Amino acid sequence: MMRHKKAFVLAGLFFCLSTSVMISIGRSLEKRAYLQEKAHDPSVEALKDTQVNKFLLSFFSFKTSGENYSNYEIFLTEKAKENEKSKIDQGKSNPHFFSHSVFLDSKNYIRKENDRRFEVISEIKRKIDLVNQEGNVVTRNLEKIVTLKITYLYDEVKTDFLVDDYEYLEFSNP
Repeated sequence: MMRHKKAFVLAGLFFCLSTSVMISIGRSLEKRAYLQEKAHDPSVEALKDTQVNKFLLSFFSFKTSGENYSNYEIFLTEKAKENEKSKIDQGKSNPHFFSHSVFLDSKNYIRKENDRRFEVISEIKRKIDLVNQEGNVVTRNLEKIVTLKITYLYDEVKTDFLVDDYEYLEFSNP
């Protein structure tokens, strides 16, 4: 009778131990599969402040308005490139009252809309020179803060997030 109890206890311990090992192996396999899936899937970690700031630096740093397009076009989707070219063409006929812009800093708030689309609200601090209609500098190194809403889309070919659209935001006091 004592032998049966020992055998029963040993069988119970063996069952508990083997169940524990199987659960541990299952969790490891599940974790490995999750990490592999996450490695191939763009996520909020994929779009970082540094990437946003690289775009903002190239967008807001120029000597004369419009000359910086070649610096930031690498960050744009094809749709955004077409939109930007039409904005530049319109800007050639409109007078610009600032020049020599220097990007200083930004605060970026990144919101994931889905795995392929992010929205960024950026508060950008920059220095500009104000010019008159003749192009002469009136005020130098004027610090200005602007807010930009940027939409990023994941590009399968470049395997990176690119700017698909942006718009300036203006806030008014009620």
